Amino acid sequence: MGAAVLTGTGANSLTVHTANSDVVLGAATPGAITSANIITSARASTIVEATAPLGYFDVNLDHTTTAHLTTIEARGATAGTGIVLLGANEVSYLDAISATAGGFAFHDTLAFDLYGPITATGQTVDLRSAHAIGPVSTGIIAAQTLTGSSVGGANFGAANQVVQLGDFTNTGGLLKLLDDRSLTITEIVLSMGTLALTSHAGMTFASTGKVTADGAGDAIVLASDGTFTNARGADAVTASNAVGRWLIYPQAVGNASGSTAANSFNGLVGKSFYGSAISTRP
Repeated sequence: MGAAVLTGTGANSLTVHTANSDVVLGAATPGAITSANIITSARASTIVEATAPLGYFDVNLDHTTTAHLTTIEARGATAGTGIVLLGANEVSYLDAISATAGGFAFHDTLAFDLYGPITATGQTVDLRSAHAIGPVSTGIIAAQTLTGSSVGGANFGAANQVVQLGDFTNTGGLLKLLDDRSLTITEIVLSMGTLALTSHAGMTFASTGKVTADGAGDAIVLASDGTFTNARGADAVTASNAVGRWLIYPQAVGNASGSTAANSFNGLVGKSFYGSAISTRP
């Protein structure tokens, strides 16, 4: 289905379903999206659902018009060549998405919450919002790389399974990522506000990775339940505000009093508070 116009007078919904084959909503491939690939709704509340339990689905839309989409749900389906929604979408609740190839890219002109899990193991999840991105405990991201942008903060506070944090820019508020596994920062992460990253089983800065925040006070808080490794150098962590600071809390995996001798700060110079618990940070 290349496009859709919903004219109903009640709450509109669009369901594209196939029992034994594939679903493609919008352009045939992500690279072929045109301005004709749109969903237009006469109502302010519209639900779009694409399901293909035995096949794959692709959502490749340029934009929506007067749709004010409340939910995008990929229930029981997996993606083929990726899911690309980088137009002027108006989505308040982003529900379950599963991509087996090609990743997931989404742009929203509204603030939105992650309600369902985004499963794109081994792929890139790119989340962009002109406003804030909010957390729900079920909004777990499983991906090789997380990238994106937000205005007013982005709170990825569920038990995420993100291998790498790539380019991410936040303007105002807190950019937060809780990762329930080891995390590698591979690109530039910038928060024009504050930044908090927490990982389990270690945190690593690649030679290409860097985090910067310009908030006052605790501008950057990095908490690693496991070895902290800095392969970039002295500018890997930068608090650019004159009254801001960065804090790094490494500990042995699952043991706040265990040895942290394997940490490599590689030019990050600061005062050490060894033995201080994260919850009682200075």
